[in-house]
Amino acid sequence: MRIIKGVFSTVALILLTTCSNNEILEGQTDENKEIQFVVSSLSRNPVNDVADLESFYVWAANTNNNTEFQFEQLKVERNDAGEWKSSSPQYWQTGTYNFYAVTGYKETEPSPVTANLDDNFVITVGDDETNLDLMTAVSSEISYPVVEGEPSPVAFHFYHEKAQIEISVKAGAQLPDGATVTGITLSNFYKGGEFTRKFLDSSNRGSWDFTNVNKTSWEMNKSETIKIITGGSYSFLSGFMIPAQSLGGVNLKFSYTISGASYSKEFELSQIGTTALEAGKINKYNFTIQPEGIVFDGFTVPDWGETNTGGNINIGTETNN
Repeated sequence: MRIIKGVFSTVALILLTTCSNNEILEGQTDENKEIQFVVSSLSRNPVNDVADLESFYVWAANTNNNTEFQFEQLKVERNDAGEWKSSSPQYWQTGTYNFYAVTGYKETEPSPVTANLDDNFVITVGDDETNLDLMTAVSSEISYPVVEGEPSPVAFHFYHEKAQIEISVKAGAQLPDGATVTGITLSNFYKGGEFTRKFLDSSNRGSWDFTNVNKTSWEMNKSETIKIITGGSYSFLSGFMIPAQSLGGVNLKFSYTISGASYSKEFELSQIGTTALEAGKINKYNFTIQPEGIVFDGFTVPDWGETNTGGNINIGTETNN
């Protein structure tokens, strides 16, 4: 009898060992395998390098569950060792995953991000978020368990969903005393709106909607004046990030002085440079103040090459105050 008991014990041990080495069952969590993340790259400016990114939020959808996310708005931050970690570790389950990541939006209650399992994310961007670089990323069709070895960290490539405008003003070489900018106003554009990201459609990554959103303006501080020396330049709105949008009706007005005489001039942006802002690009408008007035002398896209309209363009009527 003792021999039989020993045989049964051995068989039970073999069965237990076999079960423990099997792959986890469908829908079961593998608590030994934490989901890790890595940022593979960023697309162009304004954030130039992965090292400039500090945190992002992640949503995870497992195709074995069509009714809810496995986790939502999980905050992932870079630690001192350069690793991306969350204070609430999450673990792999069997199935195929789609991971969605968002960063650069204002954290409020309730969250401005509406995440849907049908692959649409709607992100509400407020007027006061022009200093925030909205970026999104997706890592899809990732299966677990893996065929062999350990699961790789989920890699994200972030795309910028806003555009940036920069205004550069130069004092021409023929102005011995330089020039002074006394006011700049950019008007009739959208600072905020709703961005819908089509995560699983590579041909339609996302679009902006401005329904029920009022156009607004930006104005240089009225108490300031900017003195520009001869041949020198000064940039306004550097780092100013707004939704990609049409520039029809968007106006740029300058007020400035030359040798004590005051002038003003207005440009419509859709008539110079480009007719619309494209996400992920820095749109730089270059102007030169000359004795005869201020002229537009080129549109550039810093860090990705330059384009020029082909010489100085003087649009509209110069007004002497």
